[in-house]
Amino acid sequence: MGTKTQLAAATAIILSQSAFSADIETITVVGRSDKSVLDIPSNIQIIDKQLIQNSGATDVVSLVANQAGIQINDNNTSASISMRGFGADSAANNTLILVDGRRLNNQDISAPNLNLITLDNVERIEILSGSAGVLYGDQAVAGVINIITVDGWDDHLEVKLGGGSFNSQKYGLDGTKKVSNNLSVSVSLLHDQSDNYRAHNKHKRRQLDASVNYDSAAAHGYFGINQQKFDKQTPGKLTKTELEQDPTQVNPSFVNDYLNTVETNLRFGGGTEISKVWRWDVQGNYRINQGKSVAWGGAEQTTDRNLLELAPKFIASFSSAELITGIDVSYGDYHFKGLSRRNKQTKIAPFVHFKQPLIDTLDLNLGGRFASVSDDLTDANTYPEGKTISNTANAFELGLNYRPSKAQRLYARIESNYRFAKLDEQAYTSPGVVGLKPQTGISYEAGWDLNTQSQQLSINAYKLDLENEIIYDSNAPKPDGGQFNGANVNAESSTRLGIAASWQYQLSDTVNFNANYSYVDAKFTKGANTDKKLPWVSPHTAKASLNWFINDDITLFAEHLYTGERRLESDFANVGETLASYQLTNLALSYKLDALKLTARVENLFDTQYVSFATYSPWGNGYYPGVGSSLWVEASYRF
Repeated sequence: MGTKTQLAAATAIILSQSAFSADIETITVVGRSDKSVLDIPSNIQIIDKQLIQNSGATDVVSLVANQAGIQINDNNTSASISMRGFGADSAANNTLILVDGRRLNNQDISAPNLNLITLDNVERIEILSGSAGVLYGDQAVAGVINIITVDGWDDHLEVKLGGGSFNSQKYGLDGTKKVSNNLSVSVSLLHDQSDNYRAHNKHKRRQLDASVNYDSAAAHGYFGINQQKFDKQTPGKLTKTELEQDPTQVNPSFVNDYLNTVETNLRFGGGTEISKVWRWDVQGNYRINQGKSVAWGGAEQTTDRNLLELAPKFIASFSSAELITGIDVSYGDYHFKGLSRRNKQTKIAPFVHFKQPLIDTLDLNLGGRFASVSDDLTDANTYPEGKTISNTANAFELGLNYRPSKAQRLYARIESNYRFAKLDEQAYTSPGVVGLKPQTGISYEAGWDLNTQSQQLSINAYKLDLENEIIYDSNAPKPDGGQFNGANVNAESSTRLGIAASWQYQLSDTVNFNANYSYVDAKFTKGANTDKKLPWVSPHTAKASLNWFINDDITLFAEHLYTGERRLESDFANVGETLASYQLTNLALSYKLDALKLTARVENLFDTQYVSFATYSPWGNGYYPGVGSSLWVEASYRF
């Protein structure tokens, strides 16, 4: 029996074993407003604090890799999270990452800085699969991942120590002091470093996070600062021969490459009730990022990034209906000094979203958003005299959410989405192309969820159509004065047709089983590459995990991940090789004794050799190896 047949059979067995049972309480998610998971006509997955601790995962990427429909792309410098059939280069621009509702995505093509997030301070992670253009706007094309941090009201002082393979080390300290019934102060310090799997791939991170929180019956507010210094050596791609000889080696051409960043985030917000019906809320963030790097053996580049974001909104709750209206405003100033490029981007996007019960068991969701963007571009090569490019885009939502019982619901939704070109995408286009058009799309999806005392089952089907998808094409004519081949282009139309199924079952009082399977058919629908598969998208992924609570103090966690074969990134014509599928197994053991917690995690238990990212080129493919078997041990004590 082939691999695809085995996966289909396994999924059928999982679904056939599901049954209806008693109701369970729903979970509240945090985003634009507080809602029950079953009140939102979308596919929602929740990773709670218990699972975070039991998994032994050391970062967000390792944690979310176990969720349905998610693929991870790692070029040994930074990782990006891909959802719903987007390749590696597109993943960071089409999946929106939030921390407590604040955007982590950048206005240039650099991936969200996931290094800023330490799992020690994460309460839960909410994963919304599917377009969310109305509520979240730009880049919420494939889905939204919202990382919720601890609330900062529990008095404590916690010390953390960790170490493991590749000379990995971690030291952490965090604490919260409740100054009064309405005021608390939290501080967190972290230092971690590792030589990592490959040569010339060391990293060192030092981080400070501090916040002041106010909460009363009348109002709430917060102010926080996060500052991080992150240094990493970047080993570059390998040829096929180098990969087979020694996947841990550094490419000789990149022995001096590195990436150093210093980032400061000032976050603030608050809100209060205006009346019994209305309340208002505002979130803001000011980000300063300074970076130095050497890539591809070239000269040192220095980059200054400044980004201000404001998101005020008003929420009205009357009877069983809810209205959310607000406006998202951002201003970014990016100075790429080595490229003699300074670009600025301003975005303004008002929106409104309305939920109205039609009957007791059926809700109607309606929403709309209008967005405008203005790019001021100055580039010594492509726009030496400067150029202003303006664009607009719209998004709408129409959804139905039907709940025949408290334990289950069915939903159907149509939602449009958009993505504006990033600052550095606009500045590197082919001769004669002045400005890229906004990428636009429409998503159709339907699903069924069942939540009972013993199991949770979710089945979701979707179709995502895109026009003018913004991609980097290595075969496109490079800009006049361009420093490397290719250019950013608006691609021909593409579509993604998929289905995802997940099942969580309580085998006994002490054993919990999770399994999920995702299939996506992602391909071009127009142009020279019609019916060609989109590169770096695996049609089949499957995951299974087991949580065994051996006793009140000891927990064993095991997970097995399958990633199917896929084309190399940039192989739009499907003329290059296809990478083989691979499987990974991870284990974790947790022990808790009063205030002491010990965790040990083994990743890639069987030391599987695989490729975590690869690019196609007619001049020679580039490969980035996945990490071999590794061990991590961590201890924490809470005073």
